[in-house]
Amino acid sequence: IRSYEPEEEKLLEDLGVRIYKIDEVNARGLEVVCQEALSIVKQARYFGISIDVDGFDPLVAPGTGSLEPNGLDGPPFLDAFKKLVQHP
Repeated sequence: IRSYEPEEEKLLEDLGVRIYKIDEVNARGLEVVCQEALSIVKQARYFGISIDVDGFDPLVAPGTGSLEPNGLDGPPFLDAFKKLVQHP
């Protein structure tokens, strides 16, 4: 997450949702964060993955509705995602 409304932040905190802010993703690496997230959701019976175009940097996704810089880059995201879905 790069930004969100205070109400969204409070709701997610109240629900105990693990949030990865972009600074943490950049510091730890996208692949590491994806693997950690997968280990969290694997504890659930079912889970889904949703990819929001607004999470990408507008330089690589100019059609995004959120023109906020410092988003995900396309090729590194795709590499990490491929490894994620191939993970046993």
